[in-house]
Amino acid sequence: MTLGPPEPGRMGVRLPSSQGTPDPTLISQLERQGVDYRFEAPGAWPGLLLNFLPLLLLFGLPAALLAVLLAVWVRRPQARGP
Repeated sequence: MTLGPPEPGRMGVRLPSSQGTPDPTLISQLERQGVDYRFEAPGAWPGLLLNFLPLLLLFGLPAALLAVLLAVWVRRPQARGP
């Protein structure tokens, strides 16, 4: 089903799909109430970002710490001789 602008007295809903099939009792209740529904698979981006986060923390935090330490070391005042 496609969701366009709902007609007066009707309602449109997007429902997240599960790994199984949608519940038949829910579908029959939605149809009885005149609800346009669509089950959609969740997007892949949240999962990809969550899977990438440990690598970012593992490599990104030490790299950022080293960059800060290097910046402090380069900007430190030089000791002058006698």
